[in-house]
Amino acid sequence: MDSKIENLQSLRIKIDNIDEEILKLIDLRSELAKRIIGAKNGTNIFKPKREEVLIKNLIKKSKRSSPEYIESLWRLLISENLKLQGGLKIVVDNSNETLKTTNWYFGYGASITSSKSGVEAIQKLSLGGFDAAIILEEKMQKQIFEINQKVIKKILTVPLTNIANYKKVAIYKIE
Repeated sequence: MDSKIENLQSLRIKIDNIDEEILKLIDLRSELAKRIIGAKNGTNIFKPKREEVLIKNLIKKSKRSSPEYIESLWRLLISENLKLQGGLKIVVDNSNETLKTTNWYFGYGASITSSKSGVEAIQKLSLGGFDAAIILEEKMQKQIFEINQKVIKKILTVPLTNIANYKKVAIYKIE
């Protein structure tokens, strides 16, 4: 047998074994996410600042993978965990770019409702029923709103890296 073919087969077997280990770790991560529901008493499952710290730390630790790859991969893992914890309700402005980035950011871990504008998205958030409002960053420069006796703050701008085809959006939450 040709040594190149033998080497290729050996490498593929090693990759298959790694894939199985990755799957076991993903399953373990998902199980822990389910257990977090009890620790959080089923409330306030969305912690974008914690997610930011996690992803930035992983990017720093990575020796070969691009920051964009790391962020996208972990967004998928986090969206699965959000879904397992009950999912989120998100309101967005009327921009197609915002919707596209929001879908990437939350995956299927959130149900997304569109509004007529960024201001309307903030107003809907203030009335309750939504976990966050997402607005195209270039459309909304304001950091804090006080509406309906609630303080709404810009928590984070995402994506953290410069992922092609995604515009920066601001995440607002009630504080």
